[in-house]
Amino acid sequence: MPIIKRIEYLDQITSLFKTSKIVVLVGPNQVGKSSLAKTYAKVNSKKFINIHFFDLEDPTDVTLLENAKLAIGSLEGLIIIDELQRLPGLFPYIRVKADTLQKNSRILLLGSA
Repeated sequence: MPIIKRIEYLDQITSLFKTSKIVVLVGPNQVGKSSLAKTYAKVNSKKFINIHFFDLEDPTDVTLLENAKLAIGSLEGLIIIDELQRLPGLFPYIRVKADTLQKNSRILLLGSA
């Protein structure tokens, strides 16, 4: 099986964001999902108003996102939420948030299977 280079993954994320406001990266632990998301954010930093990164392995971010409407309700740009499986109650609000995103805003979700 051929190895897919990281640039191809970045291109896939860009392509998916053309038709969807939310892209989800799912895979086993320690395969580079977080690194890929951070690289995507860096490469596309001029494309988004702001970049917001939440890591649900960080207790501070967990506390913030327990009230998702207050934490991300007014955010625009690229919103990245890592380790989403740790706070499954976020899914309903993320759907609502996606419906209200401005044209140049997107949500990138990362989780372990």
